[in-house]
Amino acid sequence: MGETSAGKSVTIVNRLYPPGAGVTGEAAQELARFLIDRHGFDVQIVHVNGRYPGQAAASQPAGRVHLIKPVYHGRVKILRLIGNLIEGYRMIRKASQLNTDHVIVMTDPPLLSMWASVLLGRKRSWSLWTMDVYPQAFIANQLVSEKNPLYRRLKTLTYRHAPRHLVALGPGQSAFVVNNYSDDVTATILPCGIYEENGHYEDRPSWKHNDGKIYFGYCGNLGEAHSAHFVEALMRKLDPDRHRLILSAYGRNARRVKQSAAALPAVEVVDFVPRHHLRFIDIHLVTLLGAWTHVCVPSKAVSAICSGSTMLFCGAVQCDTWQMLQSAGWHIDHGAAMEDDLDAFLRTATPEIVAARKEQARRLTAQLLAMRRSAFDEIARIITNQTQPADASVSELTKRE
Repeated sequence: MGETSAGKSVTIVNRLYPPGAGVTGEAAQELARFLIDRHGFDVQIVHVNGRYPGQAAASQPAGRVHLIKPVYHGRVKILRLIGNLIEGYRMIRKASQLNTDHVIVMTDPPLLSMWASVLLGRKRSWSLWTMDVYPQAFIANQLVSEKNPLYRRLKTLTYRHAPRHLVALGPGQSAFVVNNYSDDVTATILPCGIYEENGHYEDRPSWKHNDGKIYFGYCGNLGEAHSAHFVEALMRKLDPDRHRLILSAYGRNARRVKQSAAALPAVEVVDFVPRHHLRFIDIHLVTLLGAWTHVCVPSKAVSAICSGSTMLFCGAVQCDTWQMLQSAGWHIDHGAAMEDDLDAFLRTATPEIVAARKEQARRLTAQLLAMRRSAFDEIARIITNQTQPADASVSELTKRE
C-alpha cells in the first residue's frame, strides 16, 4: 500500500459496477481500487443490479458494495425514464446516508447529477464525474426541445448547486459542463477507456488471418449518438481483396447495419470482440453525431488507441476524441462530402501509413496512462482537501485546439 489517508472515506455512485458489464462501471472500479490500494481510503459503492450489453467483468468488485433494487429493465422509453429517476433518487439518498467524507457521482442513470444537486447540494462534499451529460443528452437525442418547460426545470435543478469538483472526459466536455454553473468549479481531465495492453494473450481470434489485408472494426454501441450511415458507407466501399471489417455492434442502429453487412464480402459479423482482441484490428471506426459533441465522448476511441490500433473518426473536429487522439487517426466529416472523403481515405490508407499511425498510438498510450495516474492522484487530493495542479507531463494531450 502507498501513502495512506487514515480515516478518509468516499462513496462512488454509478448504476453499473463489476462484476456486471459496462465501461463506466469498470472506470469506477479502477478508481476505487486505486484509492484503496494507494491511499488506504474506505471506499463505498452504491450501484444498481443493472444489465448492460457486453461481457461482464471478471474481477471481484473493489470497495464495500451497496445494491439498489432495479426499477425497470424494459425498452419503453417513458417507463425507463421514470425507472431511472426513481433509481437515481434512491442511489443519492443512500450515498448521503453513508455519510462518507466525499461522494463521487457519475452520470448513469440519466439525471443522477440532478439528484446530487438537489439532495447533496452545498451540504456535502461531492464531485461530478461526467460520462454523458444530462439533461443535454435529451436535446441531442431529439426527445425534447430546449424550450420545453420540463427540460428547463430539470436543467435548472441540475445546475443549481455546483459540485466541489468535476471529472470530465476531455477539455471540451469540461468547459461545456462548467459553463452551466454560476459557481467556479475546478476540473480534472480523465478520458474513459484507458487501459494497459499487456500483450500476454497468445490466442488469435478466428476472424484474423495472415492475409495482408487492412482490418477495420466497429466494436460497441451503435446507438442514437452514432452514425449508422457512416459505417454503412464505409462498408460498401471496402475492397474484399485489400480490406476486412469486423462488425460487433449493439444498440438502436445495430440490426440495420448488420442486415446491410450480410451481402458484403468484406464484412464479418461477430457476437463480441473482447478487449485483448482489439489489437488485431488495424483501424477502429468511431463516430459521434454533431449534436452529441461534448455530451458524450466515445470510450471506444481511447481503448482502440490503447490497444495499439488506429481510428477513423467521423464527427466534429472540436470533439475531445479528435482533439486528443488525432495523431493516431483519420478524420471524416459527417456531411455532404463524406462519400468523397471516404474514397480519398481508402486510396491513401496504405499498410505503411497505418503502421506509422500505430506508432503514434503507442506514444499517445503512454500519455494517456500518465494522465490517468495524474487524474487519480488529483481526485485523491480533492477528497483529502488538498489542492495541487495536475502533472504538467500530460498537458500536451489536453491543451490541443
